[in-house]
Amino acid sequence: MATPEHEECDGLAGGCPTCAEAYQRALRVQEQWLDKARRLNIPLSGKGHTAAQQGVFTGVTIDTVRGAFGMLPDKLESLRSARAALALSAMSTPRLIARVRGKFLHYGCAIPFLAMVAPTLSQDMHEHTTGTGPVAVPSVREEAAGDIDWDRPVPVTDRARRALALAEEIIAVYGETGQPIWPTVPSSFFGRFLAGELGDIRPLVITYDASVHGWGAILRTSPGEAGREIVGGYTEARELLGAAFLDPAQLGDDPAAQVYREALAGLLATRAASKLFALERYTVLIRGDCVGALTALRKGSFRSPALQDIAIRFAELCVGLRLPPPMLLPHPARS
Repeated sequence: MATPEHEECDGLAGGCPTCAEAYQRALRVQEQWLDKARRLNIPLSGKGHTAAQQGVFTGVTIDTVRGAFGMLPDKLESLRSARAALALSAMSTPRLIARVRGKFLHYGCAIPFLAMVAPTLSQDMHEHTTGTGPVAVPSVREEAAGDIDWDRPVPVTDRARRALALAEEIIAVYGETGQPIWPTVPSSFFGRFLAGELGDIRPLVITYDASVHGWGAILRTSPGEAGREIVGGYTEARELLGAAFLDPAQLGDDPAAQVYREALAGLLATRAASKLFALERYTVLIRGDCVGALTALRKGSFRSPALQDIAIRFAELCVGLRLPPPMLLPHPARS
């Protein structure tokens, strides 16, 4: 078994000490895997199973040793080309936009933040780009069953171009890093944080809440501290969102308005935390009491263009700081 830089060597024959050592190390890994399988009562065939096999399915690589999804190089290049072609177009069609959207959704399992761009494309192709509450944007399943003119001309809006520019940066930064097959469970992480059992991991827990007139947050790096309190209003969001900004004080008390406020507060609290802490050095957990807002910050929102605009700004913030996706955890009350 030769290492990549020693492809001409034959470690089995002892021709290269480096490759021979790599071969012996691989044997030890296999024996550890087989021993663990026996102890866990996992049945194996007579031939056994190697621990370092990498599977491929629809362009996605699955590596259970690294514990990561990745992408085949040619599929990554195809993704880049599809994104670039749409970004350069003044006009497009729902059919062409949906193809790019489909790639973002499919390869989102392998590239962090990529799937968050898809709702913007969906809203633009159906020409629903404003509103806080549920709008008539059909789901992918509803599209298949509906009567849609897939080849009508639709503009590629500035809103879509911003999302596509974000996708370009996402692919450049994360395209070859992959996504974990088994991501950390936020509730388990928080439980270990409270118990002081995170070891060498440097946590930053952001617990925030929102009101009509502003937001507040507590930042903690250890369970024994009271934390740093920060508060703010929504004026800063006007500059961040531009024409997409909706004044929270003018939205009323309906549930969709409160979800909007909570999502906006989550974005602003994280942005404020980034000015106080080098977030790239921490494992970040964000806690809020609105599941809908946290869901939008995690994966975007197909039904609410306003929430989607916030999600895009949140992703821009994280990608600009080169962060892995922060963990998001709903909580019933502050603790």
